[in-house]
Amino acid sequence: AMKFVTLCLVCLGRVIGLGLTVSPVQKVIQLLTGMTQKGTEEMHAEQRLFATYSQWCDDTLFDLKTQIASVTDTIAKESAQVEEHEDTIQTLALGIQSAVTEIGSLEQEKKNATNVREHAREDFLNTHKDFSESIEALENAIKFLQRQAHDREQASLVQVRGLLELGLIPQDTKRALGLFLQQQQPEDVEFDLATSSSSEANAYEFQSTGVVDMLQRLLVKFQGERTNLETEEQEFSHAHNLLVSDLDARVESKSAAQAQMQMRSSTTKEAHVEVSQSLELHKVELAEDQTAESETASLCTQKRADFDARQKLRSEELDAISKAKEILSSEVVAGNEAKYAGGTTASSTALPQLRSDSMTTPQMALRFLSTRAKELKSAVLAQFVTRAAADPFVKVKSLIDDLITRLQEEAISEVTAKGWCDKELATNDQTRKLKTDKVAELHADVDSLRATLATLGEEIADASTEVAKARAEEAEATDLRTKTKAQNTQAITDAREAQTAVAQAVAVLKEFYASAAGATVLMQAPPPIFDSPYSGQQGRNQGVVGLLEVIQSNFAQLEAETLKGEAAAQAEYEKLASDITVMVAGNERDIKNKQSQMVHEKEQLVSVEQDLEDTQKELASAVDYLEQLKPTCLNTGVTFAERDGARAKEIEALQEALAILTQMDQQ
Repeated sequence: AMKFVTLCLVCLGRVIGLGLTVSPVQKVIQLLTGMTQKGTEEMHAEQRLFATYSQWCDDTLFDLKTQIASVTDTIAKESAQVEEHEDTIQTLALGIQSAVTEIGSLEQEKKNATNVREHAREDFLNTHKDFSESIEALENAIKFLQRQAHDREQASLVQVRGLLELGLIPQDTKRALGLFLQQQQPEDVEFDLATSSSSEANAYEFQSTGVVDMLQRLLVKFQGERTNLETEEQEFSHAHNLLVSDLDARVESKSAAQAQMQMRSSTTKEAHVEVSQSLELHKVELAEDQTAESETASLCTQKRADFDARQKLRSEELDAISKAKEILSSEVVAGNEAKYAGGTTASSTALPQLRSDSMTTPQMALRFLSTRAKELKSAVLAQFVTRAAADPFVKVKSLIDDLITRLQEEAISEVTAKGWCDKELATNDQTRKLKTDKVAELHADVDSLRATLATLGEEIADASTEVAKARAEEAEATDLRTKTKAQNTQAITDAREAQTAVAQAVAVLKEFYASAAGATVLMQAPPPIFDSPYSGQQGRNQGVVGLLEVIQSNFAQLEAETLKGEAAAQAEYEKLASDITVMVAGNERDIKNKQSQMVHEKEQLVSVEQDLEDTQKELASAVDYLEQLKPTCLNTGVTFAERDGARAKEIEALQEALAILTQMDQQ
């Protein structure tokens, strides 16, 4: 402090040489006062500036943290979506592979069933041929054996001998036929009787009636077995057709499911690529935001340290100046200067004369402040002038210093309050924006879920209607099939009975006209009108018989067409029933799956509606808090800039008044 005073004195030595009326010590004190005033102003200005900068730091860091939190939440959601897409794609791939495998298995099963059916059909045809040949051979042999012995041609025994070559004829029957043939043509029979003992052969006496009975029983047996074989063939063919129809329906269903899974897989892959790209962009954005947050926090921390260091240095500077003023104002400096300085009489008499010719210094300062109060419309300055004028003994300089200090403290306090308001308003605005967006998103989710539920309900209703229609169609088809089958059965029976009756009528007519054709005239001299014997209406008979044969043919055609139509109608009915069964089963599965999905969607709807209600409450709370902030931070009548500018002008006016007082005191 003493070095500073010495420096000031040295520097002001030139001021004395310029012939100024102010003493060097007084001038130094005046300069130090100006330095104190300027230092204090700069210190307060720097505090206001840093308060604004600090508010910027808080707002920027808050915005960055909010942005980082939002991007982090988005990354978490997109990461979950990516994992879900990957799981879905893998599941669909397994499902597609399973469908392909199952379709291949069904196709192979159909192929195997077709091969088995073809082999069974081939075996049936061979066996049926054997039965038919055996039956025909037995019928021929029976006809031959039923003739009278004298009518038999020895050469015709070949028909009986042919039975020995058929594979279906039992060995016992072959032995009996061999013995019979041996009795008839012993030299032509080559059948091996080694399996029969000679005593049995000698004891066996053949009777043609016994052989015929044996062959007839065998014929009836073969005919029954052939009928059973034909029935089994029809059943196997029908079962094979049903199996092939079911396998085709299952292949079609699996193919449709495979196509749907492939479409879902393609859509999911596109969504996966889109979300993955968005995820990478958000990761880059997060890294940039984190870097910006770190750099901003570091910069703000450095600026805080710089501000603290500058404030400390300014405070130390003001302390040094104050110490210097105290030293200069002491008796040691100022007193000795007045004591030893020359030419002070003129100046000492001039100041009282100046003061006697004008108003006092406090009055001049108060008048200046009154003028500025009117110009600035400042209630603070007007109140100060009124107070100072009412008390002539008040220390005006002290009051001005106190008022300047109070106004500067109010400025700092208001900067802090504005920062708090800005922060709270920004936070509230961010909260309201987030909650408003969330409410809109939840409203959209609710609408989407309700639309999904409505769609599922309509689809279930449609599927149920289709099932009901299908069952009604099946019942109607069954009823129609029953009636049609009864009608066809009756038509076939009627056609067969009509054919039999027509055949009998044709036989009666043919027999009559055949016998009538041989009639002769018994009279030796017939009347001249009869030129020939009457043999019946032979000409018309031919026409009637022809018509009857046509009628019989028509009935036969009716029977054949009815049988064919019955078979086609039965096949069509079975196909319709199979299609309806497959369709109903598929719709019932869809109904069950969609009912399960509706339960899940309803549970999710309840959860989303609860989230929507909670979010709306939070939004209402944020709006209420904004209303609470308005009186303090928004509806204040004037802006912060206007208040800060007016306060700065008030402080400037007070400082000018203080300078007037200080200058007048020094003079």
